[in-house]
Amino acid sequence: RYLDAILFGNILISALVLKQVDWAEEFIKKYSSEVSPENREGLIQYSNARIKFARGEFEQSLKLLNQIKSFNHIQYKIAIRDLMLINYYELSLFTQAYSFLYSHRHFLNKNKNYFSPERFERESNFMKLFAKILKLKEKLNRGEIDALALEIQSTNSVIEWAWLTEKIVELKSMASD
Repeated sequence: RYLDAILFGNILISALVLKQVDWAEEFIKKYSSEVSPENREGLIQYSNARIKFARGEFEQSLKLLNQIKSFNHIQYKIAIRDLMLINYYELSLFTQAYSFLYSHRHFLNKNKNYFSPERFERESNFMKLFAKILKLKEKLNRGEIDALALEIQSTNSVIEWAWLTEKIVELKSMASD
């Protein structure tokens, strides 16, 4: 009997949201061997990419994500793509971010039937908000930043909400300078 890969990921993400990066890293080391062998390698690479991201090592995070060969869980395929997008944002790789966002939307829509309506909505909302935040990073506009901040605050169903909120705060600071 194996540790469920989705449960493993939920524990990891919960620790990272709480800024418990060292704990999360120890969790990976201690429990990744309990995940089924067909998902283990990809899960370890994704998890380590999340750790690198949490530490601000965006290039290393992206490198680990690009090394993932395959993953049986469609949920992880989406999570990997989400993390790639936010790494592109952090590295100001705008061309790659826009191109990958287009590809990601297509992938999500093509695989819509594999997701609950709620999960699909959270992903769709993230991509919509991500596109707006990416545009604002390229060209700061205080009024649009404020409007997007309100939109993010009022959007209950979105993944990476904490990250989006953090980026809005950064954009507001940049627009004030």
